[in-house]
Amino acid sequence: MITKYSRDPYVATSEDIRWFWADLDIATDHELAREYVNNNLESLNEKYPFEVTEWLLNWYRFMPDIIGKYNGTGQVDWNLLFTLIKPLPQLPVPFHSVIEKLNVKQNKLVREQIYDECYENEELRKRIINYRPIPSRYTYYTPYSKIRKEVVKRAKPKMLRTPKGAGSTFKEVSKLMKNEGIPFEEALKIIEKGS
Repeated sequence: MITKYSRDPYVATSEDIRWFWADLDIATDHELAREYVNNNLESLNEKYPFEVTEWLLNWYRFMPDIIGKYNGTGQVDWNLLFTLIKPLPQLPVPFHSVIEKLNVKQNKLVREQIYDECYENEELRKRIINYRPIPSRYTYYTPYSKIRKEVVKRAKPKMLRTPKGAGSTFKEVSKLMKNEGIPFEEALKIIEKGS
């Protein structure tokens, strides 16, 4: 990411590290953080692309508990963090809360991009409408069922929509496919025989 986003390598100072812990200790005003992200989305997206906010969230999730406590963690980890976030923006709310709210917003945008791509790609659209598997990169941020619902809604043919009451059947079929490792058609036949 440092290379991809043309970041200049940065060596974190003790002042940077103090800033991090102080920022982490500030209570988050979720509404103010959300408002700040909404008002500054374009510039924040440019400075902290989705891939970066995903990495930062994982850093915040795990590193504060282990940094410096185990061999192999420390200055290099701080350097990576600050290389990705420097220069620090002047914010009315804690940086970590802005990253969290920005990532939520970016997740929504990524899901919309997935729905668009799945609908606009004819081969993918046919596979989805016919309950066929699609590459896992599409289902990493949103479940297959949601992708199918969005694609079918856009395609609009009512006959292709899941009939009312079929949701429980589809759940049973999905469960059987997962547990037994069998294809959709076979699982559906088994469920239909049991009905």
